[in-house]
Amino acid sequence: MLLHLSPRYYLRYSDIQLDLIDVSVPELNLTLKGDVDIVARTPYPNKCYQIACRKKGRKAINGFFIETDKKLTNFTQITRWAVNGEIATHKIHFHILDSDFDAITSEIMMWHPFHDTPFLSRRSKLHEKWIPATDQPRMLPSIENKKKSQREQQRRIYNLISDDGFIIERTEFFPIHTVETHRITIPFWGNKRFPSPDDAFSAKITPYDYTLKPTNSAICGIAALPVALMINQLQNDYDPKCSQDNNVIRVLNEINQRAPYFFTNTNDLINKAKLFSSTYLTSNKNDLRLIDNELTQRFFAPDFIADENKKAQQAN
Repeated sequence: MLLHLSPRYYLRYSDIQLDLIDVSVPELNLTLKGDVDIVARTPYPNKCYQIACRKKGRKAINGFFIETDKKLTNFTQITRWAVNGEIATHKIHFHILDSDFDAITSEIMMWHPFHDTPFLSRRSKLHEKWIPATDQPRMLPSIENKKKSQREQQRRIYNLISDDGFIIERTEFFPIHTVETHRITIPFWGNKRFPSPDDAFSAKITPYDYTLKPTNSAICGIAALPVALMINQLQNDYDPKCSQDNNVIRVLNEINQRAPYFFTNTNDLINKAKLFSSTYLTSNKNDLRLIDNELTQRFFAPDFIADENKKAQQAN
């Protein structure tokens, strides 16, 4: 499978020093090091966009290719940037929605139909209001005071902010369709700044325990919500004298200390419990069964999203 990835940082400020540290895909056991394998360059007329590309020649290229030995359904792109010497991490959870073709591109513009070409739309109802200028995944130094993108309104993005207002971690859930390999490899006006297939990195799919995956409840919507919200909800429902109920709350509190947000209707909370919760790791099988059921419970996020958006509009 051919992956076209374009990790990017949108920087409008000349007084901020920005350096690309690395890009990794743990499902491929692949880490591309900044200034060794890849560099950040500016292929767009808008020079605020710095995009990672293979370190080859001097031409600014839009992203890079990775050729895998098998097809993927879910994978994680982790990009680390040094912003004034401090590490800022941008994590994108890709979810591939179909297996029609053998390639994907993170470039939203390339999903559109192109006139006088055989390439039809690769957008679904999910993407119909997405705009490349605002919905393209990118890292930012801080939260911008402007209207939220469609993906932000859908709560498919969350940010962790430092005390001085910088984004230190940005995480996105990014569902995409496959595209024709020729769409991104055969030169035409729509992909003229794309990399050459000859410059693709090669990688093999590797077992990785913490890949974010939608559950059967994903039909109810996937959204980033505060872990504290779930804690409050469960505390209202639970019996404080029940040890099993208390274990679930304890696990969530331990997660919340390290990762205050989660994606609903996915395995995200279970992954974070394995990473951050000593209570989870030391629980017996019976308790784990109960905890897992609670951590993967169906969450009707759209109702919460609509309520939050209404509150935001009233505040403005």
